[in-house]
Amino acid sequence: MLRTIRPKYACRSCEGAIVQAPAPARLVEGGMATTALIAHIAAAKYAWQSTLYRQTQILAGQGVVVDRQTLARWMGSAAWLVRGLYDLQLKTMHGFERLFCDETPMPVLDPGRGRTRICQFWAHATDDRAWKGPAPPAVAYVFAGGRGKKEIVAQLAGFEGVLQVDGYAAYASLAGDAKMSGQIQLAYCLVHARRNFVRVHKTTNSPFAAEVIERIAAVYAIEERIRGLDAGERRATRQAETKPLMEALRIRLIAVKDGISRRSTLIKAIDYMLER
Repeated sequence: MLRTIRPKYACRSCEGAIVQAPAPARLVEGGMATTALIAHIAAAKYAWQSTLYRQTQILAGQGVVVDRQTLARWMGSAAWLVRGLYDLQLKTMHGFERLFCDETPMPVLDPGRGRTRICQFWAHATDDRAWKGPAPPAVAYVFAGGRGKKEIVAQLAGFEGVLQVDGYAAYASLAGDAKMSGQIQLAYCLVHARRNFVRVHKTTNSPFAAEVIERIAAVYAIEERIRGLDAGERRATRQAETKPLMEALRIRLIAVKDGISRRSTLIKAIDYMLER
C-alpha cells in the first residue's frame, strides 16, 4: 500500500494562508487507483488475454473488491492518456519506406441484437533489424468496422513505399487506385504462398507440394545466411542466388499447372503463387 503524506504549513508571524503541496497527479482524477495498478490491469488484459471479469476475481482473492465496470472505465482513461503516443507511433511508422500490414477478425458486442458483430483489427508493423535499416521493431493496431478497401485507404492515407501483405484483394485494389498515384508498391508474402502448399501436403501428401516446400526452404536458407548484412549486400545475393531459384520455381509451377484438375486444392495453391 502506498501512503502519500502532504504536510500543511503556515507562518506563525504573519498568520498567512496555509500552504500544502498538491496531490500527485493520477490517471483517474480523484480516484484511488495508481497509474501502476491501471497499467498492470491493461497489460494483463491486452497482452496476456486476462479478461476484466477474471481480473476482478483475482483482485477479490487478494482482498481488493473492484467491479468490472470500474476496471472498464479505467481502461478508457488509460486509452485516452496514451492516444497521443499511439498517434505519434503510427505516424512515425508510416514515415518509413517499408510497412507490413495484416488484418484479423474481431468480434464486438452489439447491444440490442443479442449477438456480436464482426469487425477487424489491422496490424501495422515495421522491423528493419534484419539488415540494420532505420525502422525499429514496432507494431500498432487499428480498429475498423470492416476489412474493405475504404478502411485500408483511410489507414494508409499518408504512407508511401513498399507494403508487405498477403493476397487479400483489397490491397491490390488499393495499389491500383488512381488516387494513390502509385505511391504504394505491394510486396507479397512468401510465407503465405508456402502455407498453401503445406496445407495441401498435409491433406493429400502431394509429392509436388513437398517439392515446392523444399524449393522455398532453399530460399529461406539464403535469407538466413544474409541476415544482418546491409541492403546492398542482401540485394546482390538475392539477384545472384535467389532470383534463379524463384525463376526456376515459376517455370516448374507453370509446367505442372497444365496437367492438374481445376478442382484440385493444389491448383489453388499454384494459382495463388503465380498471380503474385
